[in-house]
Amino acid sequence: MRHHVLLLGAGAIAQRVHLPFLAGAGVVGRLSVSDVDPAVARAAADHFGARVHAGPLEECPANVVWICTPAHTHAELALRALRSGRDVVVEKPLALTASDAEAVARTARVTGRRVSVCHSPRYRSDVELLLHTARGGQLGELRHLSLRWSRRRGVPATPGGRSVGVVWDLGSHLVNLAAGVLDRLPGEVRATAHTPVNDERHTAGWYGGERTRVPFDVPFFAAFTGSVVPRTGPLLDVAASWTAPTGVDLVEVDVVGSQARATLRTVFGFSPDRGRFTGPPLTLTDLLSGRCHPLDVDQLVEPVEYVRQLERALDLDIDPAVDLAHAVETVAVCEALASAATVGAEPIPTSARTPQP
Repeated sequence: MRHHVLLLGAGAIAQRVHLPFLAGAGVVGRLSVSDVDPAVARAAADHFGARVHAGPLEECPANVVWICTPAHTHAELALRALRSGRDVVVEKPLALTASDAEAVARTARVTGRRVSVCHSPRYRSDVELLLHTARGGQLGELRHLSLRWSRRRGVPATPGGRSVGVVWDLGSHLVNLAAGVLDRLPGEVRATAHTPVNDERHTAGWYGGERTRVPFDVPFFAAFTGSVVPRTGPLLDVAASWTAPTGVDLVEVDVVGSQARATLRTVFGFSPDRGRFTGPPLTLTDLLSGRCHPLDVDQLVEPVEYVRQLERALDLDIDPAVDLAHAVETVAVCEALASAATVGAEPIPTSARTPQP
């Protein structure tokens, strides 16, 4: 089947990741682009060989709506697309509230349409092996998950990225990874957040293709730490920073069980440090003997996970229901983290999580 895709929002992430893929994907027969700024839509359409769609999404004869707009618009646009009979691909996060995320998932079930959410780290070979190891019983009974993402200079150069905050920008990827390990993430969330000095050195020149100083004219969290204290099951700790005092960008994930511990040390995203990181990305430590050995997977220098996630989104032989359930769970936890960072402990909102197969 050759798809007609309508891409909404032709900004930085669309032009760096989504439009190059869609323009070259053999399964896309027609590509339309829409943006609130007609000049941006026209420039993107001209560059990627697409057509400009200037009206409501319901008036475009596309069978897939591809959402790359600011995060606060994701749920509303996804609901409109589903109700008009289209499949949906949406940049993370799916929504900014658990109730909105659940509404999207519920509408997808009712309409029989597909919703794919772009949590790119889940499509890395090292992350896939980590999830397989953790869920396959090799670690024993899971006791503790710790996930940390440190960027030494990673404040987004785009206003939309700054306004949504680090909880949703980086933290949502970590929480989504944790959702892939665990069946559910119920419990109480505790978190603290920090805001950096207004300093141009914190702005990531590679994020959005800009090196100019961008005024911090909206409140945002540049760093946070949080814990999910479960009613039952393992403890979850998660932390992320756009302005970490580290020499290189780094992602560290530890999954500790009763018998062994799996540790992932690598770099996510478009960081220039991907090519500088050495050593095995994934190791397994036997807690009784203390022996540690690498698992058979290579460090990823090129960001191939971005293409993999989009190929999966258009593969009609893959059911996205479980991934959608993880995305809903992710929104519920991140909503609680963002709230707890300012008011203290917060319960995770109830989510309509689809049971794991």
